[in-house]
Amino acid sequence: MVFVVGAAFAFAFGLVSILSIGFHKPIRETLRGIPSYWANHVGLFLVGFACIWICSNHKPNNWGFSLNHPKIRLSVLIGILLALVGFLQHFLFSKFLSVPSVLFEPTPINLLWMGVYIWIFVGIAEETLYRGMVQTYLMNHLNGQIRIIKWDFKTGTLIAAVLFGCTHLSNLAFLPYQMVVSNVILTTFTGLILGYLHQQTHSLAGPIMAHNLSNGLANLLIGLLLW
Repeated sequence: MVFVVGAAFAFAFGLVSILSIGFHKPIRETLRGIPSYWANHVGLFLVGFACIWICSNHKPNNWGFSLNHPKIRLSVLIGILLALVGFLQHFLFSKFLSVPSVLFEPTPINLLWMGVYIWIFVGIAEETLYRGMVQTYLMNHLNGQIRIIKWDFKTGTLIAAVLFGCTHLSNLAFLPYQMVVSNVILTTFTGLILGYLHQQTHSLAGPIMAHNLSNGLANLLIGLLLW
């Protein structure tokens, strides 16, 4: 078990660290920082999918690339609820810690870049890596489950959620530590919800839909109400 968990953490943290070199910059610094975020997540997706392709013996549908049982209504509801929580978090920190409401210059081209990035790229890339590759790998190699309230989470689902939250510590590069700690807690909770959805459906369609809706709607509310 120690080897399996260590391998999963090393893979995810190592990949994120490598792709962040030269890419991970505060969005507000430069326009070029926006396409760099695309490059980061394109890299996450390509490496994640390549590993899935190899580990699944060329059958990625067994690791989540399937439209079976996407639970569209539930995914939309989850996305909306997570978006509201994310917006509330950003609202509180923007008021009490003087965190900028919008972290990039709101020019038309920047809004276009970030709109496509947030509504499409982020969910596909991160869900492919964390739920598709890491969580499925852990669920396939670890036994046991833990009941939280009335839901049974597999051990692999829990560990993948914690890993997903911890990788957001990279935001310490340009956000106050109080907001980063809060964000790690929020993203770990998000990882649990999306991980359970993937665990039950064996499909990435629902988690991707909920993830993109959550990020997109939260940032839309931030732009409309706080900018």
